[in-house]
Formats: sequence, C-alpha cells, structure tokens
Amino acid sequence: MVPRIQPVFFLLVCLAVSVKMAWSQQEKKKLEIVTILEEPFMMEKDDGSLAGYCHDLAVQICSSLNMEPSIHLVADGRYGSKNSDGEWTGMIGELVGGKAQVAVASLTITKERKEVVHFTDQFMTAATAFIRRKPVPYVPDVVVNMLSVFTFQVWILLLISVILITLGLWAVAFLIGDEEFCRVEVVINYIITSLLFFSPIVQPTRAAVRAYTYLWLVFRIIVFLVFVVHFIHFATVQRNFAVSDSFGVSSISTVFLTILIEVLSNAVITSLVALMFSLDPPGKCVVITIFPYVPDVVVNMLSVFTFQVWILLLISVILITLGLWAVAFLIGDEEFCRVEVVINYIITSLLFFSPIVQPTRTAVRAYTYLWLVFRIIVFLVFVVHFIHFATVQRLDAPIETFDDLAYAAKKDSVDILMVSNGATEQKFEMSHKSSYEQIYERYERQGYKTDSGKEGLEMVKKSSQYVYIGEMPLLKYTAGQNCDLYVGGDSDSLHPQRGFGIAVSKSEDEALQRNISNLVHQLREDGVLEKIEEKWFRKPVCPESGDGIHALSVVVARSMFLFVLILLLYAIAVFIYSKIAGRSVNKRNENQDDDKNENLKMSADIEHKA
Repeated sequence: MVPRIQPVFFLLVCLAVSVKMAWSQQEKKKLEIVTILEEPFMMEKDDGSLAGYCHDLAVQICSSLNMEPSIHLVADGRYGSKNSDGEWTGMIGELVGGKAQVAVASLTITKERKEVVHFTDQFMTAATAFIRRKPVPYVPDVVVNMLSVFTFQVWILLLISVILITLGLWAVAFLIGDEEFCRVEVVINYIITSLLFFSPIVQPTRAAVRAYTYLWLVFRIIVFLVFVVHFIHFATVQRNFAVSDSFGVSSISTVFLTILIEVLSNAVITSLVALMFSLDPPGKCVVITIFPYVPDVVVNMLSVFTFQVWILLLISVILITLGLWAVAFLIGDEEFCRVEVVINYIITSLLFFSPIVQPTRTAVRAYTYLWLVFRIIVFLVFVVHFIHFATVQRLDAPIETFDDLAYAAKKDSVDILMVSNGATEQKFEMSHKSSYEQIYERYERQGYKTDSGKEGLEMVKKSSQYVYIGEMPLLKYTAGQNCDLYVGGDSDSLHPQRGFGIAVSKSEDEALQRNISNLVHQLREDGVLEKIEEKWFRKPVCPESGDGIHALSVVVARSMFLFVLILLLYAIAVFIYSKIAGRSVNKRNENQDDDKNENLKMSADIEHKA
C-alpha cells in the first residue's frame, strides 16, 4: 500500500523553495562596472541603454559570478593616464578612487596601469596598427585639372614673364632698328603663335633678334615639359589631388626667373654690342650668354641623360649641321649654303618651331627628313625618362608598414593622430626604434592632438592626409565599416604584444580578480569570446574597385567642348559683324554711287545748256 503524501508536506516544500530563491536573490550582489564609449566595444542605443562587445562580456561574467552588473560610463571620457599632479584620470582613476570595482572596455594592459590596478588575462589581443583613407583616383575635369597643375602664383608669374619677354623682344628690335619687329603687332603675334607651337606670320631675320627668340623658345619648351609631365602625373597616377599638390612657386620659380634673367640680359647685352660695334651684318649672329645657376626642375631635366650622353648628343647635332651644309654645298643649294640658314634650321626645328627658310631641293629635303626623325626619337626618349624622374621617382610609396609611415612622416606628407595621453602615445614616446621615433617626432611637431579615438577616426575618414594609430581590433572594425579606409602595420608591431584586459580595483579582494581571469580563460576555451566577436565585428563585403582604367567621359571632358562653343560663337559674331559692316559699306557705296550719278547728271545738264 503506497503511503499518501499529505498536502501539508507539499505546501512546506514549496514554501522552503520560495524562501531559498528569495534569499538567493537577496544575496546576489551588484558589480560596479565602469566603461567607455568605443564602437563596437560599447555603444549607446537611442533609448539610452548600452550594447556592444564589452557589454555582452560584462553580462556573461556577471552571470557566471552570480552578480548583477551595474554599468556606467566614465565621467571624463578617458581610458586613464597619470597627470602632472600624479592623479589618475579616466577609468583607471575611478577604480583607484573607489567609484567602480571593475573596468570592462578596450583598455590596454600597460606596466604603469598595472601598478595601481589588477588586470585579468587578455580577452583580446591588440597589436598596434594604423588606419588611413585610401587615395581617391578621381580627376574632376580635364581643363580644371590642367589649371590646377600650377598654383595661382605660378600662373601670375608666368604671365608676367611672357609680358616682360615680349617687351624685351620689342626692345631688341627697336635698338637694332629691325623695321618688322619694331611693330608691336608683329612682336605680339610672334610670341603668342610660338607659345601655341604655331608658325608666326613674320620670322626674324636680324641676328640679334633671332638669338633672343632662340632663348625664348628654350624657355617655352622647358615650361611646356614641366607642365606636361605634372599634368600626366595628376591625370594618370592620380594621387588624392588637393590644392597643395599643385606645382608651386618654390618648385618652378628658378626655372622661369633664371631663364628670364638670361633672356633679358642677353637681349640688352646683344643690343648694346650691336649698337656700339655694328656687329649685326647678314650671316653673323652675336650671342653673349650668361650662365646662371638653375636648380630643381632644370637640373632634373639635365639629370635625365648622363653627361656622356649629352656630349654625344651635342656632337651628333654638330655633325648633322655640318652634314646639312655639306649636302647643300655639294648640290649647289644657294639658300642652305649659307651657314646662318643651316644653323637657324637646326636650332628652330630642334625647338619644335618653324625655320625661316625651308629646303626646296630634293636632296636637302630628304636629309632634313632624317634629321626630324632623329629629333622626334630623342625628344620621346627624353620625355619618357623625364616623366620617370619627375613623377615615378618622387611618388609617395604606399604606406603599408610603420617604416613606410616613418618615411612619410619625415617628409611631413602625413599628419599623425593618436589619443592624447593614451597607451599608444606613451608607447611611441618611450620607444627607441628609429621609425617609431620619427613618427613621434612628427606627431609632436605638427602641434595638435586628439582627445579620443572617435575624433581621430572622423578626421581619417575625411582625408588621406591623416593617419590614426591605435589598436588593431578597433581599426579593423572601422575599416570593415568603411571601404574607403585600410589598415596597415607590422607583423610584430610594437613589442611586447599587447592586448585588452579587464581592470579590477586593488581595493577589492584578489579573489575577484582571479575569478574573472579564470572566467575569461574559460570563455575563450568554450568559444564564447569568439561568438561575441563574430557578433560585433562582422565585416561587410566592399564592392570591387575595378582596374582603375576609365574611358574619358563627356562629364570629365565637358570643358574641352567649351572651346568648340566659343569658336562657334566667335564665328557667329564675325558673321553678324560682317553682315552689319557689309550692309553699312553697301549703303555707303550706294550713297556714293548716287552722289556720283547726280554729279554726272548735273555735269551733263550744264554741258547741254552750254
């Protein structure tokens, strides 16, 4: 017979269980946790509640410890560093001051912090890395990009130089009495058409004027080459172009200023010699050249070929000149038997200009064709190697490692960002590795710092000028959320390998620190930390960037078609003007014919009466 269990017994059991659960709830302590907003470790929702990697980690730990989490944000928004008064700020300061028991955040374990708080084992490794915006291969507009090759100051100086050279050419012609080039319209036509690589209406015949124009053509070629090379650089290499990338006065001033001095000096001295000694007969050319020191671009041009190659080219041009004269002499070409005609042809064609006299005899013409082929080959080789010297060799190397970043920092081509008074800043300040020292020197020299990682990352998103240095997990997450950013660093980064740990106040029982450390280890072994990381560090797939080769679109080339429109409008204006002017002329002619007919009629009447 089964004994009956009294209902009173069940009632007592239920009452005991309820009392035990109530007692357990009463015994559950709160764990005061301080944290800091740092996406995705800790974020604030619209309703004011917190969420993130560290929030889930804190909840998991408290659940295992049978404690209730009480999470609050650090008052000053800092991780924690010792100030000049020896007081600790941020989360470390709250732990030291007893305002919190535990700090759960992306808090780097450092030697200084371990002196005032306990740290658990790392829950996440945090190698030091940097993040930067990818260079943007964007060319806004062809003509705008052309105008952006030189700065505004350079364009103004070039305009002034052309005006002074024009006045100098007129002065030379005036001083030696050249009737053609004493006319202002002839001088202006010569300068403008030659500047546009076209043949002027009138060519100089006097030796002094011709010598002056040779120097002007050299100046034109140099400016043209510098412009073309840098325009190719901007249009093809496509750095993240900014106004600061324009070719400034400091880069090109010596080019046109020194050559301008030489041109004007040669003009004045040649004219004075011609006036004093009458050294300007046909067939002679007085050239007194001043050789100023020309650094930067001109030196770069001269460095394209070795000294031996320049000597060989000079000998080749001399031999070709003599050969042209010899051919003309042998076949009896009266024009090209004159030395000054041969020299003018070689020099002007070498400078891509139209000679005064063109060959008419077949043998001479065939010889000049070969010379022109040689000239084109040399010019192409020169341009290709000059582009290499002026653009490829001076390109900023890709910034992928800390050594690359140190090289860029040494040239002041980037601005370094770190959290002020943070662990990363302290680590770079104390490092004795040369590359890190150069980075920190640039960081101190630039004169401004960021108070938070969020501020630094926002600056990085705006421009590739900025490079933010921080912990790898945060940077990888940020780069994963923004496909315009990339992360760089070294395989070993900064030694020793650092990481994030949970800080525990030293005023607490050491058992709390040991229990949390054991829990972190257990969570890692069970794969819980990995699951939390996958939840908050999901990386979106960035779209393919393509091969970077794009056809010239109408949008990019729209300003080129403005020239067509301007030419059409000009033609229409000329047409309208010709019609109006023609109508006036016809009306005037009609009036003159009427007056003439009337006069004839009056004369006929008078004769008839007589």
